[in-house]
Amino acid sequence: MELGDPVWMVVGNWGYRSWTRDGLTWEVEANPPQDTDHTPDLLRAVGWGNGYFIAVGGDANSMVMRSVDGESWEEDLHPSGGQWKGGVAYGDGRWVAVGGVGTVIHSDDDGATWMDHEERLPSAGRFVTHADGRFVAVGDNGMIAISQDGESWVDRTQPGAEIGSAAYGFGTWVAAGRRWNGSGFDASCVVSSDTETWTSCPFEGEYIRPFFADERLFVALDSGYAVTEDGESWTVVDQGIPPALDFADGLWVGANGSRRYRGASLDALEEVLSDESGIRSFAVGYAP
Repeated sequence: MELGDPVWMVVGNWGYRSWTRDGLTWEVEANPPQDTDHTPDLLRAVGWGNGYFIAVGGDANSMVMRSVDGESWEEDLHPSGGQWKGGVAYGDGRWVAVGGVGTVIHSDDDGATWMDHEERLPSAGRFVTHADGRFVAVGDNGMIAISQDGESWVDRTQPGAEIGSAAYGFGTWVAAGRRWNGSGFDASCVVSSDTETWTSCPFEGEYIRPFFADERLFVALDSGYAVTEDGESWTVVDQGIPPALDFADGLWVGANGSRRYRGASLDALEEVLSDESGIRSFAVGYAP
């Protein structure tokens, strides 16, 4: 399959979708702002795989929509669900979405139809990714759950941890995140080579988000980032980066709240736009 050109996509409150092909010019589609951001059209996560963007979310519903280019979308592809979806990922021919009270759904036809699962995750799923032949879902109460097929899950919860997302590279899994406690953030970061045993990350900081990009594994921190090129030796860099950031075809594109960034390197990132706030998720894909 020809990949086409990179498209960076962000989603968020009130059906917010914004996309760019150069990191400079952003197109926007969204519904009018409402009294609260927890609405049926809330988009909590977006992923890309096999030629499709899939966005998921909702409130007391299971919103799923898909697009091949980020511009035209099919909506309400899973209208019967009564629980929001917080994460979505593609792997080995299957899309998997996780969400409220541990619900899981999957699609084997690129998001056109979805199947509900009777088996649930140990806690609400806020994020899911696929790498190294497995799905890894994370969420509330330090939940980490592992699955080979997106249907049967093994509980690897880390009690007391705050886990918001996960990433894989160089044989190493990283799961990290933070949560506001009313006066500050509680933050956690754990690593694993096999998704069975998890230990604390070998660096300190207020952890925000792990991600793999440009052949490196990163953890965005409150004031800088940690990075490894082998999964073993980590370097902490005292340079702020957007917590949502991805790389394709020689270009870094990122988002932080209402601000967007682009640059040929992390050192060259520049703010290029201030737009609507309420961004919830960020992904890069490819489109014709």
